[in-house]
Amino acid sequence: MRYGILAEFSGELSLEYIAESLDRNLVPDFIVFCGSESDPERERLVAERTEGRYRRKVLSKIEGIEKIPAYFVPELNSEVTLDVIKGLSPDLLVSGATKIIKIPIWDHVRLGALNCHSGYIQEFRGCSCVEWAILKQRPVGATVHLLNQRIDAGPVVVQKVMEIKKGETYPAVRTNMIYHQARLMIDAVEMAMRNPEDFHQDVELGDYYKPMRDLELVRDVEGILKEEKYQHYAAV
Repeated sequence: MRYGILAEFSGELSLEYIAESLDRNLVPDFIVFCGSESDPERERLVAERTEGRYRRKVLSKIEGIEKIPAYFVPELNSEVTLDVIKGLSPDLLVSGATKIIKIPIWDHVRLGALNCHSGYIQEFRGCSCVEWAILKQRPVGATVHLLNQRIDAGPVVVQKVMEIKKGETYPAVRTNMIYHQARLMIDAVEMAMRNPEDFHQDVELGDYYKPMRDLELVRDVEGILKEEKYQHYAAV
């Protein structure tokens, strides 16, 4: 099976997907990098959410990266990106994009393009889904699904709850979610490779949530964890 990764040059998820793939000896046939420079605003946001706990991988130091053919496009949502993907003709594509994909890459990948969303799409689609789940006292988890023209709405490949232990803070939860998504994404790649004819299913979709920009709500989320009032802690 020919599979590749659509990556943001310094995006934390893209870097983790690449590293996790190589750790499992699932070497991608190619990587398409969107941009060739770091994104200071994205890096600031991740550093703020995790309070510096997350240590961004350095692309050149990921062991085995030199083995993978790389292609560079100026930006995600461009005809150039679409043309490159068409030309590469992948069977499966992993998307590390943190921005909304507006070009129909899913129409040019035989089995489909995978996205990992930081929520169960039956309950929480859109943004700040970790925060909304905690606020609404629901399990925090992630979903790998196939991309389509709607946001967080394609058939589900795999889902998994992320365990939260008593005493873990909000920054720790946000840090753990990055690694949780990386592991789950490569789980999905393995599933597709094992059973390409039947590796996903449709589900009923939940509501779409906007970014949690209300600081009082964010503090409520932080307080739930600080005061250990979350109702779905991992069993000890």
